[in-house]
Amino acid sequence: MAIAIDASTPALANSVDTAPTASFTAPAGSLLVALCAFGGGTGTNTIANSGTALTWAPRVNHQVGEDSGAFAGTVTIFTAVAPTAVARTVTATAASGGSQVSLKLLVITGADVANPVGAVGENHSTTANLTAAAYTSTVAASRAVGIATDSNADTTPTSADVGFGIATITDDYSGIAVYKAADTATAGSAVTLNFNGTGGSRTWNWAAIEILPAVVPFLAPRPLILGQAINRAAYI
Repeated sequence: MAIAIDASTPALANSVDTAPTASFTAPAGSLLVALCAFGGGTGTNTIANSGTALTWAPRVNHQVGEDSGAFAGTVTIFTAVAPTAVARTVTATAASGGSQVSLKLLVITGADVANPVGAVGENHSTTANLTAAAYTSTVAASRAVGIATDSNADTTPTSADVGFGIATITDDYSGIAVYKAADTATAGSAVTLNFNGTGGSRTWNWAAIEILPAVVPFLAPRPLILGQAINRAAYI
C-alpha cells in the first residue's frame, strides 16, 4: 500500500494562541502528522486532540536560539497514530499568549505506524525562493513533508510542491506547510522542499521529516510436496 494523503485531512488552521482543526475522521490505523508553526517566545508549545488522548511524538523542532543565526518563529512537527475511525479535532497551542499559531494536520495512509519517521532536517535561510535540502532518504517509497515560517511576515508564500500558505495575523510570521506530491523512489536520494517567498526578503526557519512506508510482510514460498513433484514431472 503506497503512502497517500487521505481525503479526511482537515484544512489549515491559523489563529492566535490556539489553532484547532475542524472535526475530521481519519481511517483506523492512519498516521496523523501535525505541521505546526508558533510565534512569540521559546517556551513549550503543545499539541492535543479531542476525545481519547493520542500519543503525540515531537519529531523535529527549529526555533530562534537553537543554532547560530536562526530566526524568530518556531516550527515543530509531531506525529500520532489514529487507532480508531472516530471524529476528533487537533489543537496546537502556543507557549506565550498573543502569539500566532498555525497547524496543518495531514492524515496519511500507507505509512509504517510502528516506525513512521526516517530522516529529519531543519535549518534557516534568507533565500527568498528557497529549495531547501531537506534530508537524504533512508528507504525507497517514503514521502517528504515540512513547514517553514518567515518572521519578516511578507506576502503569503507559495511552493512548487503541494503547499498550504500561512498568512500573517499578528506580524509574528507568514509561512507555508508542504508535502511532496509523490513518494521518493529510492533510498539515498537528496530530497528537497520548496518554500517560495519571491517578492520580498525572507527569514525562514524550516523543518522536514521523511514519512516511512508500511513494511510489506515477506511471504515464504510454499514447500513443494513430493507427490506434487511426481505428478508435475509426468506432464513434462
